[in-house]
Formats: sequence, structure tokens, C-alpha cells
Amino acid sequence: MLHDQMKSIKLLGIIVFIIGSAISALGSLRLKSAVVPTYKMSKENATLECPFDLGGDRLYAVKWYKDNEEFFRYVPRYRPPIHVHQVDGISVIMEGSDQKFVTLGPLDLRSTGVYRCEVSAEGPSFASVVGEGRMTVVHLPKEGPQISGKVQPEYETGDNLALNCTSARSFPPARLSWYINDLPIEPDRVKILNPPLRTGTSAINLLANLGLTSTVSSLNMTLEPNHFNEYGEAKVRCVASISTLFWQDGDERIVGNSRKSSPDVRSTSFNSVASAPVFQDDREASLLVKGGSNVATEASFWIVNVGLLAVILLSNFLVTNTCSLAPIRNPRIQQSTTSSIATSR
Repeated sequence: MLHDQMKSIKLLGIIVFIIGSAISALGSLRLKSAVVPTYKMSKENATLECPFDLGGDRLYAVKWYKDNEEFFRYVPRYRPPIHVHQVDGISVIMEGSDQKFVTLGPLDLRSTGVYRCEVSAEGPSFASVVGEGRMTVVHLPKEGPQISGKVQPEYETGDNLALNCTSARSFPPARLSWYINDLPIEPDRVKILNPPLRTGTSAINLLANLGLTSTVSSLNMTLEPNHFNEYGEAKVRCVASISTLFWQDGDERIVGNSRKSSPDVRSTSFNSVASAPVFQDDREASLLVKGGSNVATEASFWIVNVGLLAVILLSNFLVTNTCSLAPIRNPRIQQSTTSSIATSR
């Protein structure tokens, strides 16, 4: 009987332990994720959020790190509770910072990095939770790209066209695209001189260390008859696009706006590639390439011949359709004519 009582006590102890652990887990410190802007413009402010839930725990401290360097600490039992550490690229705005929010600004390229918040609880649980996110600071160029090179007064079919396009300094670096008469030029005729194209997070870190960067693209192509319009001209365009969509790695997509209008900023979840915010800035430079007399003559020749062909086809169509139509007779007119003839007789 004593043995049975001991077994019952032991079983009851196990049940109490399991229930206690479950209640403790439900009422302990929790953090779903840190909220960090995926990208921000230079000189803007950024607000970081650490939306933790203490449950039944008591808060001990909240710490923020940038690339593993602590820059912010909140300890409620200290007076004052906030302490800030000096870190390159970090300037904390005290008025917008507390246990759950930290406001930074104005941002610069050095502010680009991985931000992590760490929350810890008092005893007896001494629980801790961590969340992080990456922020990239975008710096737009002050002006559009420039086209340079030795441009001839006139070009003939078969002539070589060699041009360079240089973008103003920016971060991320601009990606240059060439067009002739609004049609993309084949990639094998274009060469990127600076900077070398790389993708992924490591590339962003490297470029951020280099600071603002200018992109140079070289165009080298042989002009063909289809490159000239009916006036014997060819419009060459170089478009400089700054889009963080060009640098994506895993579940991270750095992002787009058009300089033709105000930047299009759409903030969404950091972990969602499909719904990541998009940032793109497009600017362009154009050059009008004039064809020589032969090019103009060829263009006129083709225009005249195409016009004559169209007239001939249209004439044949009208003649064919006219011949196939049966004559239309009005019975009333025919009857009147017959009567008048009979009267005269």
C-alpha cells in the first residue's frame, strides 16, 4: 500500500512539473521578429522596432547591435534607462527611442548593415530572445549619365559606332543599358568597364565600404541599315538604373522608384522575396546619330518602294472587287424606259 502511495505521489509530481512548464512557456518572454526597414534614402531617419512580449516575465534589458557592435541599451532599473555607444554610421535620436523603438538619423552609407535586437528577462526565468534584419541606405546620383566619344558628323552603313556612358556617383552603383531607336542593343556589343558586376549580400557590403561609385559602360557596334529611321537618323540612348533588385541573395531583396516621378516606396515584410519593397531610379542621356547621303538615299528608296507597292496592291484590290460586282438594276427605271419607247412607236 505504501508502494502504491509513493507511485501516486511521483506521478502527481510529474504532472505538476509538466503543467508548470507549459504555463511558464505560455507566460514567458516572446519575440516574433525585429522590424528593420529594408532600405532607406541617405539623410533620412529610420525607426527600428523590437516588438517583444514579456508574458509573465520582468524586463531586464534591451540591446541593439549593428554588425555585432552594440550601440543602444535600455535597462529599466537604471537612471537614466538609456545608454548609447558610439558606432560608425549610427546616430540615435533620443526623443524617438525607448524599450521597443530606436530612431536613427540622419543616415549615411555607413548605416548600411545588419541590425539585431536582444531582449533579456529578470530571474527566475532569465529568458532571452533575439531578432534581426538588414537595412541598406541608398544614395541617388545628383545628375543623369553622360555619353562621350568621338562622334562623326555623319555615318554610313558599315561604319563603327564607339561610345562611352558614365553615370554619376551613387550607391548602389547604377546599371547602364543602351538603346538604339528605343530598341535594346545586344549585350555582346556592350562592355561594363567599372565597377565589375557582382551579386549577393557580400557585394553590397564591399560596395558600401567603397562608398559612392560611378559606372562606366562602353558601346562598340557596326551600324546596319535597320539602325537608321526613315530620315536617315539613329537615336542612341543610355539609361542609368539604380535598382536594388539587381542585388538579391536568398530571402533578401534590396530594392526600387523612377526619377521621372517621386520615388515609389512600398514597405513590406523583410522575409518575403515576392513582396519585398522595390526601389528604382532611372535617368537617361541620348545622342542623335546622323546618317550620310547614302543612308538618306537608301531610306528614301525604301520608303518610295514601299509606298509604290502599297498603291499597286490597293489598286489590284479595288479592280478585283469592282469587276466581281454584278450590275445593279432599278426595275422602276427599266419599266419607265420601256413605256416611253412603246409610245413613240
